[in-house]
Amino acid sequence: MGYDVYGVKSKSETGNYFRNNVWWWRPLWNYVCENCEDIMNEDDMDAGCWNDGKRIVSGKCADMAERLQTLIDEGHCLRHEAKYEAEREQIKKDNEDNELAGCYPFSTENVQSFVNFLRESGGIEIC
Repeated sequence: MGYDVYGVKSKSETGNYFRNNVWWWRPLWNYVCENCEDIMNEDDMDAGCWNDGKRIVSGKCADMAERLQTLIDEGHCLRHEAKYEAEREQIKKDNEDNELAGCYPFSTENVQSFVNFLRESGGIEIC
């Protein structure tokens, strides 16, 4: 299972399509919501928890991309990744019998891919 995100009026091939499986999507979307809560409304943030075709308009996507890029450029995203991954490793160690423990990775590279997509998407539809 995964999240397929389509560009509504994509400006380039980069803005056509973005996909993460559920393991990668949840931490990415949580990071987006935590850092763009003043850009998105509650319905927009909830949209990322379901893959039912909710759209987020172009202007919001552009603002989200700008915010996320600033966080990457300032090192915030990389610091978040280091802290998150250290906590995830500890969860895996503490729950060795549970193969699903700690299965939700986070990376700055994934955030950058999402930023690149958002910039070119012309709005998004989460399916």
